[in-house]
Amino acid sequence: MNIAFTKTFIRDYRKLPREMQESVDKQLDLLLSNQRHPSLNIKKMNDPRDIWEGRVTASYRFTFQIESDVYVLRRVGTHDTLHRNRVADSSGIGWRNQRNTHFGGSSL
Repeated sequence: MNIAFTKTFIRDYRKLPREMQESVDKQLDLLLSNQRHPSLNIKKMNDPRDIWEGRVTASYRFTFQIESDVYVLRRVGTHDTLHRNRVADSSGIGWRNQRNTHFGGSSL
């Protein structure tokens, strides 16, 4: 599987504190290696656009869609923020494959 980042995801990610970015990086690595890992707590959201949600921490989540062999990452933030702001993001997508595992710093 590969990962693609929407512009909205990148914007959300850059606003996170460094420690939270590191937690997101760790969870996205898990998503690529084992989407059934219990710490991800992956579940389908009640949304007609086939959006899925994964856990970063007790209060932070990321959302994504699956298109062929690509996880399209849509948003990252607090659980409450993501559920309040369910807005479609059809803007540009950046790509990453499973060999490039660093998300922090200038890679986003």
